Amino acid sequence: MSSYLLRYAAALAGLAWLSRRTDSMYISIKQAEELGEILQSADSDVSTEVFDSATSEKRLERTVELMQKLIWDGARHPDVRFAAAGLVQECPSKDRKCEITQLFNFVKAKLRFLSDVFQVETLHKPERLMEMIRAGRGAGDCDDHVILLCSLLLSIGIPAQIVLASTSELKGFHHVYAAAEVTPRKWMYLDPSLKAERYKAGVEHEGIVKRKHITL
Repeated sequence: MSSYLLRYAAALAGLAWLSRRTDSMYISIKQAEELGEILQSADSDVSTEVFDSATSEKRLERTVELMQKLIWDGARHPDVRFAAAGLVQECPSKDRKCEITQLFNFVKAKLRFLSDVFQVETLHKPERLMEMIRAGRGAGDCDDHVILLCSLLLSIGIPAQIVLASTSELKGFHHVYAAAEVTPRKWMYLDPSLKAERYKAGVEHEGIVKRKHITL
């Protein structure tokens, strides 16, 4: 068997493994760079699940695309909507600022910041993150905080955005948080991955100098 066919078979085996992953979707960047061209040629929809051989900017674009999918899938999940409805139960009817703040405080308090597997981009489904929280083991990095918070917001009709950010004008985006629409055209920044007391709903990291808003 030729070297190409061996590599192709390895790629297909990797895809079979990915298809069995239901709790989270991830592949190491190194693996993706090695198998990128083969994976793209396979008869599969892997473009939504793996990061091919591309620039860091392209990988970021793929990460955002997958985050958007996970967020919307989660927002439509009955367990996520049920959880959001319970969390805002004490808010006055149609008090959007209260609802946003309650959901933000929940994610900030219940998800411990935990980095991804070494050199592995890891994104969890919102319903899986809720299961982890119920088990007392809620954890994830900034991507996961955004995925869960945005899903909760959208599930009860609150428009949300993904915000890519950087602390340097000269560097690419290296952090992500959320924004929610409080009133028409008035948005509130939400970064539940920042655990210090001073980072409340509406407060972003003071070092942020560059942002890109991604509409959901």
